[in-house]
Amino acid sequence: MNSNKIIESFKIAFEDFLKEKDFKWCQRFFAGCSNDIFTRISLYYNMNGYKVIIDVRVLQIPLLCVSDNDIDNKSLSGISINTVARTENKMIKNEFDIRLTDIDEIMKSYCTTFVELFDKYFSLVTPADFPRNINILQKMSLDIMTDCQKNSDLLFGRFIGIDFLGLSYYLYINYNIKVCRKFVMNILNIYKTMLYDKLKQGNILDIIEKYSQKEKAMLETAFKQYDLLVLFAEALIENDKSYFASLDISYRQNSIARKRYIDNLLS
Repeated sequence: MNSNKIIESFKIAFEDFLKEKDFKWCQRFFAGCSNDIFTRISLYYNMNGYKVIIDVRVLQIPLLCVSDNDIDNKSLSGISINTVARTENKMIKNEFDIRLTDIDEIMKSYCTTFVELFDKYFSLVTPADFPRNINILQKMSLDIMTDCQKNSDLLFGRFIGIDFLGLSYYLYINYNIKVCRKFVMNILNIYKTMLYDKLKQGNILDIIEKYSQKEKAMLETAFKQYDLLVLFAEALIENDKSYFASLDISYRQNSIARKRYIDNLLS
């Protein structure tokens, strides 16, 4: 069995339901945009001999914050359906022997669970749903952290791939300061927890010496994003209008370009 067969099975199993929700198939993933929020639904899979591990991931971000990496499904970021299912006490199998289980049946079972979860977690009826959902789903992602360093590193990589500065600014211009401040402080606390988790492994300089170039880049990105969020929090406290004016120019320009691209993607 090749990867094209797995992707085609995913498309066939999910297409009818997602078409009803105004999603479009975009070669290897489903995409949709409503209430200025872009949604990408991707299939993650890993084959090793006859064993296949799969997951479905849902990425939802304001149009203001969409980047090329978010549109390109190679990053396969987003909220894991497996994780959401566990919080609802739903058992979902994600590892299969393809000699014993038909891939089409696997995808149908995933779609059944996805349909049951969609309205509660991924159907953003109004823009006001977004800050509530991002907090619920981000907490959910953190709950999968264990003492297993591999899982911790995986979550760390997925977490720093999210543009939380953009999300914070989205809340700033669309909601009241209280909602924005609560979100920013929550994300800063999560960053601190994750960075301190790295420091538990030893002195930061000694740790960096052991890191690969990729791991070093990830850590550098994390510290940079943390510093940017601290500046954002300080601007909130000081009501620094000039700071937010400079962010507005940057994100508005990006938003125009992203909207044009996504409109073409979904046309």
